[in-house]
Amino acid sequence: MWIYRLLIGLAAPLLWAHRIWRAGGAREAIFPSHPLASANRTLWIHAASNGEITSAIPLLIALLERDPALHLAITVNTPSAVEAVRGWDLPRSHVSYAPLDLRWRIEGFLKVVKPAAILIIENEFWPNKILTAHARGVPVLVAGARLSKTSARRWRYLPKLAQRMTQGITALSPQDPASSQRFLDLGLPEAKMLSELNLKLFYTPPKVTPPKTDRAQTILAASTHDGEDVQVIAAFAAAHRLNPKLRLIIAPRHPRRASAVIEAAAQHGLAIAQRSAGAAFDETTPIWLADTMGEMAHWYDASGLCFIGGSLVEKGGHTPFEPAAHGMALLTGPHIENFEPHFEALQNAGAAQILPNAEALKDAFIALPKTSKLRDMGQAAQAYHAQKGSLDPLIDAIRKTL
Repeated sequence: MWIYRLLIGLAAPLLWAHRIWRAGGAREAIFPSHPLASANRTLWIHAASNGEITSAIPLLIALLERDPALHLAITVNTPSAVEAVRGWDLPRSHVSYAPLDLRWRIEGFLKVVKPAAILIIENEFWPNKILTAHARGVPVLVAGARLSKTSARRWRYLPKLAQRMTQGITALSPQDPASSQRFLDLGLPEAKMLSELNLKLFYTPPKVTPPKTDRAQTILAASTHDGEDVQVIAAFAAAHRLNPKLRLIIAPRHPRRASAVIEAAAQHGLAIAQRSAGAAFDETTPIWLADTMGEMAHWYDASGLCFIGGSLVEKGGHTPFEPAAHGMALLTGPHIENFEPHFEALQNAGAAQILPNAEALKDAFIALPKTSKLRDMGQAAQAYHAQKGSLDPLIDAIRKTL
């Protein structure tokens, strides 16, 4: 443990500098306010970023509705997530940047906010946070916990730390059977294991007014990464030459990379309209660059086929659940470690295709639009997403802990 604390302490200045840079110099990135400090009954909710905290919305609303005395101290790591939570205007809630995983910062947060418990969303397993809370008698719960093969392998290099950390967890609901077994292998007592729960399955598509498109001819590339945009645009360019009616909406994982996407489109001689620049999205433009926050529902509803990014490059893939909820046919590359059981189940259900490379992606862009298979895949994806289960076991465990 002392090695981890030494390393995180040495890295702290760089981590703070990176956070300040991403937050545009905002002081709150390092010194957040805590107006809930006087609340008598506070639950600390922590999630990494926009996707994780957004998946928890149904759970947060249910907790607030069932317990009128409850307050939520929500912490996240990124500016986009802070902005998103503020836009929800949840009652009796406050969002701030999470304290770095330094023992003295965690102790300070616990001393000021005085949470009755901590609820960690998905995979934010920080040793100081968990062990410091445990030492102070603050229960630590984890919702929709995910542990990939890669992460589990890394933790096995630190068996004593992994065991101490899992022993500090009060209750954990795993996201899938594979994650459940990996947590048990790391030392989590079976008595602390709750039923499986994937919060992203509770996503409900909001009512939006999407741009007018021919949905069957429109492809969405969602959450693409560096090195992936080029492959997606090359595949689309080849398909567009055969079918000029085809349109691509590309939403990079990090909107600040918009210039790289524009450059990739220019290399293929394709015009591109940039949402953040106020460009009009119309049927004459082959590529639309969706580089704004909070508008993904518009692009899901405007498209019939979704390529899920982080999968042609080694990022482990991103969630298939939101596009599935919108009734989209799903495509992914080979790197799906983060959601492997679900992608395989979606493929078996006829809702998704797991593709080996960008060449296969090009073939899918050519073959699927304007076919009955596109419609059938979308319906199968929506049916898979409808298998939600219930939030009640987790809510009961949280309320019992509080």
